[in-house]
Order: sequence, then structure tokens, then C-alpha cells
Amino acid sequence: MTFAGSGGNFTVTWTDTALRDLLGFTGNLAGAATYTGTNQARYNWYPNTGVATIAAHPDRRGLSSSDATVRRAPSGRVITTAYDEYEDNEFEFRWVEDEYAFPVGFGGTTLTYRDFEAFWRDVLRIGQRFRFYPDRTVETAPAGGAPWEYVGGEKICQDGMQKFKQERDDYERYWRFILDVMQYRT
Repeated sequence: MTFAGSGGNFTVTWTDTALRDLLGFTGNLAGAATYTGTNQARYNWYPNTGVATIAAHPDRRGLSSSDATVRRAPSGRVITTAYDEYEDNEFEFRWVEDEYAFPVGFGGTTLTYRDFEAFWRDVLRIGQRFRFYPDRTVETAPAGGAPWEYVGGEKICQDGMQKFKQERDDYERYWRFILDVMQYRT
């Protein structure tokens, strides 16, 4: 997180240390025109690489899915219960460097909360929603709407870091994983 003033030096005095910590700062700020946090903002993950593949068309939130369940009674009668349709997706990240995959101390990681493991622990594992920007250069969805909101899918919530695989044996510092997500609705 970086703050930049337009009129020269400025001061930031934190009244909420929890917010300060979430934004990646460790104390009050004074005497500069720009401040950059020493930690990455918590509850965010900014990998070193963009998404390699998306299961759905890039202009769609996801593939259509349903919450339908189908059961067959011993008599052979079939009962289906369905409430709604959703758009779920799957993102594949390739060539993720160590420092964006594992906590501080592994692979030269120096920024707290930079790694996917922290994102999984703080967000995905406990069902917190997160925003995904398909185009990393803009803060809107492709059609100009709000960013897509998801929660971690069942596989990523249960498997966690087991989804990480080495990219190739001769590239031991790079990782590949697939993130399954479910559309978030209020």
C-alpha cells in the first residue's frame, strides 16, 4: 500500500492500529510526500504473475452451475431439489515464485502477508469473500461493472496448500496451482 500526497510532505497519524496493520504500516507517518507500507495489505494476494487460464470465457464471471441435488429412493423414484444457478470458476496460476506462495522466511520472502498461504488462511479457508479483477490493469470487470466476487470453492478450502505443485522439477522455485471458486451472493 502506498500513500502519495499532491502538495508535498504530509503526516498520517493512525487512530486505529488494526487498520494501520491491515494496510501494511507499522507506525505513524511523518516527513515525506510518499509512504509505502513495509508489509503487504492483509487479506489481499497479488501474485507475481497473472492468471494463466480461466475455466470460463474471460468476459464471464464463470461457468453455470446449480445447487441441485438428486437422490434415488429404493423404489427407484428420483427426487431433485434445486434452488438457484450460480457462476463458478477455476483459475490456474503458473510460475508463482516462492515468495508469493509461502510465508516470510521461505524463498526470500520479506513482506508479511504477501504469500498465498496467508491469503488461504485469512480468506479462503474460512469462507470470506474476495474480489477478482480479470484485468490487472483496471479496477473494474471487463464490461465495466463491479469486480467479480467469489468465495473459495470446496476443493481449495479443504485441500489448501496441497493444491500447489512444483512447476517442473528443474524449476524448484516456481509453483503452479489451481484455485476453484464459487460465485458470492448476498
